Amino acid sequence: MNTVLLISFVIWVFSLLLILLVLIVNPFMIWIKYLVKGRKPVRYSPNYRPSVSLVIVARNAEKCVVKRLKNSLDLVFPSEDHEIVFFSDGSTDNTLKYAKSVHSDKIRIFSSSEHLGKNNGLNQAIKECKGDILVLSDVDVMLDKDTILTLVKHFSDPEVGGVCGEKALLKVRMDMSTSQTYHIRFEKTIKELESLTGSISSNDGTLYAIRRSLYKPLPPGVTDDLYVCLSVVKQRSRFLYEPEAKAYIEPPSKSTRHEMVRRRRIVSNSLMGLCLMRELMNPFKYGTFAIILFINKVLRRMIPFCLLLVFFSNVFLSFHSTAMEVFLGLQIAFYSLAASYKLFFRKYSGLKKVTKIAALVYYFCVGNCGTLLGVLWFLKGSNMTKWEPISDGEYNNKKH
Repeated sequence: MNTVLLISFVIWVFSLLLILLVLIVNPFMIWIKYLVKGRKPVRYSPNYRPSVSLVIVARNAEKCVVKRLKNSLDLVFPSEDHEIVFFSDGSTDNTLKYAKSVHSDKIRIFSSSEHLGKNNGLNQAIKECKGDILVLSDVDVMLDKDTILTLVKHFSDPEVGGVCGEKALLKVRMDMSTSQTYHIRFEKTIKELESLTGSISSNDGTLYAIRRSLYKPLPPGVTDDLYVCLSVVKQRSRFLYEPEAKAYIEPPSKSTRHEMVRRRRIVSNSLMGLCLMRELMNPFKYGTFAIILFINKVLRRMIPFCLLLVFFSNVFLSFHSTAMEVFLGLQIAFYSLAASYKLFFRKYSGLKKVTKIAALVYYFCVGNCGTLLGVLWFLKGSNMTKWEPISDGEYNNKKH
């Protein structure tokens, strides 16, 4: 075997193993950790009645802000000592006007005249909060009546510093919505296993809660959910996952273009947050959590690069091995299936099972393209500190 062939084979094996490590070995490792160490209990107290501040930061949300605030008023809190803090981040539509039309002494409204980004909005809003527990939630979600109680009960254990809820997609017929459901299920499995033995390594900004005493101001250019989660763990408190605290939301990926832009922003900003919290990836200080965090949040971002290396090294190796010809053929079939979803299956509903598989493969490819762009953006230093929410009109014009 000549040197070029050997290097190509090593690249192929290494890249394939890294993909398998992230997608298969990592969940298995977390499961093994659960079997070996057992479940780490949470000590609940039925008499726990903390004060709660529900925080909502929004920009140009005139179509949903009234519905969201009314939904918030219908929620059950652990005590009468609670508030709803709404912050408008330089909205240019009627968001602030409509928010003020919902009258309640439980709602406190703040705003900035400039669009400074969600992180700035959260920092400003939380400065005004009075509750011991902060519940952070997006403006475009709906919560069940007992959601706050379900989240907050975990804080009766002094070791718990944060709790993440579950993103539940509404049954909306939309491009890639079914595939997003499978992606969320995979994330849910990881979080459930992590939460049983310690802390989760991935938070969801749709709905989560933390102790106000543990909140650290968010720097610009990071994802608030991951940064807050890691800052809690860094302070030696647990960050749990509560699947029964559901936040109902329409599929976040409204089109192929929107998913790639969304993924690019999330990946780039989350990598910035990881850089600031890189101490947490030291296994001598944070044990297995550091290893899982590195795999789940760093190596996982390397998958698109590994997919490219596997494919192109396989092209070269296929000239020297029949087995590699077969593997290359499987890869070509995989990517062809993804392309066929956009070109054919999405418009033809006669083959439902094949269409579902093609949609899943397509979403996997689109997500990895967005991840690739996100890593490149991060390396260029192009982190996004603020962004505009996509409107219905933009979605209707760009959905294809």
